[in-house]
Amino acid sequence: MTKQDKESFKGLSNKDSIKHQLELWVKGISVHNPVRDECCPDFSCCGVEIAPMEVREQFVKAVKENDEDVKTALLGMFLGRMLNTV
Repeated sequence: MTKQDKESFKGLSNKDSIKHQLELWVKGISVHNPVRDECCPDFSCCGVEIAPMEVREQFVKAVKENDEDVKTALLGMFLGRMLNTV
């Protein structure tokens, strides 16, 4: 994470920091959320290759639409990918 990336979270609430992290992530910028000390959904901020754009967009859509089934399925996929790299 660059200093500029980290500073872009300055003053954000927990909720706003999540939204900001997702906005960056869907654009292809993987940033560990410093407000919540939380990885990107696909763990790409901590060493795993970033998920393809269409998957990132699908995840953000599921978050916005409160689609827990899709969100859970994608998180499971992301976790599986991360565990395979360890």
